[in-house]
Amino acid sequence: MASKKVQNSHAAYYVATQMALAHSGILRGLNSIYLQAPNIPLANAKAVQDFLTYMQCWSESMHHHHDCEETIFFPDIERITGVKGLMEQNVEQHRAFTPGFDAFHEYARACKPKDFDGQKVKSLIDAFAKP
Repeated sequence: MASKKVQNSHAAYYVATQMALAHSGILRGLNSIYLQAPNIPLANAKAVQDFLTYMQCWSESMHHHHDCEETIFFPDIERITGVKGLMEQNVEQHRAFTPGFDAFHEYARACKPKDFDGQKVKSLIDAFAKP
């Protein structure tokens, strides 16, 4: 069944949909890392390096997303609504997992293919990505 386009839809619907899609992509990327990390063939240094690069790309896009939210999007929401501090809880949520996320990012950046450990990757994710 094809969805109908809502005419004269409020911009908030569009923004909410785009944010939901962005977060879905972020979670799907992290889930793919979590599920595939233990299955990377350790004897294939290129495959390991490619996976480490994928982890780095995911981390960098996550950093970019949060930076944009905190420097552009959240301030705009507060300006539009006129409610100062409205998005502070969201910033606090970002800060709550920053130490674990940074440890994951550093592992992805600094790990050499010969030292890669898929279970270590999973434990790093577990440290910041609680359900």
